[in-house]
Amino acid sequence: MKILREVFELPDPDWADSWSRCRTEDPVTAELPESARAYSWTSAATIDAITEAAGDLLMFHAAGVSDAEGRVAALVAPSGTGKSTASIALCTDRYGYVTDETVAVNPDGSVLPFPKPIALHQSSTDSQEFKDHLSPDALGLRHAPARLRLAGLIVLKRRTEPGPVQVELLSTAYGVGAVIENMSAVSQLTDPLAHLVTTIQACGGVHEVSYSDAADLAGPVQQALQAAPQSIAWVHHPGTASPQPDAGDPEAGKWRRSAYADAIETEDTLLLLQGQQFRALAGIAATLWLAAGAPRTESELVTALVEAHGPHPDAAELTRSVLVELVAAGVLETLPSEVRAL
Repeated sequence: MKILREVFELPDPDWADSWSRCRTEDPVTAELPESARAYSWTSAATIDAITEAAGDLLMFHAAGVSDAEGRVAALVAPSGTGKSTASIALCTDRYGYVTDETVAVNPDGSVLPFPKPIALHQSSTDSQEFKDHLSPDALGLRHAPARLRLAGLIVLKRRTEPGPVQVELLSTAYGVGAVIENMSAVSQLTDPLAHLVTTIQACGGVHEVSYSDAADLAGPVQQALQAAPQSIAWVHHPGTASPQPDAGDPEAGKWRRSAYADAIETEDTLLLLQGQQFRALAGIAATLWLAAGAPRTESELVTALVEAHGPHPDAAELTRSVLVELVAAGVLETLPSEVRAL
């Protein structure tokens, strides 16, 4: 069975029908311990495949559905919030089934299909709830075309109360924040935020869809697939490590950026990724981070603040207060002697 780029041998021949859409003639590339339940084995195999692809693919924790032209909409959402139900509702008579688990995107925008069995909650005899796997063929789900490319990004927000479906096109900052928390190994990519923002803009932005009935999702999916690409200006600040200067270093006592994986500057927001931690900085915090690209004294940072936001009688105090917050958050740093003085 092929999961993303890895090929596994099913531990139980009785599972073959439910995994028929992932069947391949390629040789086995990975092995896992046998599992008594299909759900446990699938989880382990998926994690193994994601780990193998880390650093190469954009991987969204999402359901994927495609139109007849192979355009894929990724329906991003945490586990247990309706991705499988949405896949069934959308793929029974309109869209092709790509996956209900992970939408993996190559650098060229093409999507790797992962049409695994649909995982639905069942109740066992010992009253412990678990997920059972149902064949997409048995469920009557439509097949997706062989060639797939990402064309739409949707963040699902399922409501418990009934009501009409609501669609909102998120800003770049909110869009990145909404999807990045449901991605795998994003910090291992080269220039991860630049890669993600480029992908988001190519998809026409991130659409947040609030709904109560999965049957209402077909329209918003079509809207996302037809969205025109965005052209929003941004500046890339590639990630860098910031080694601590030795004692006696002429830069000692100055403020500078802490190590970070990547950063994007939009018109009004700075998007920052440090390891797995994503932040959106605005106002004074963004100004100070941008000014600290090279080590700066506190007075130099006050000057930068005034130049960006205009004179203020409390400019020095505001600068100091925000610097303290940014150091506490690990966004900026100084030599230990300066930090202790805060």
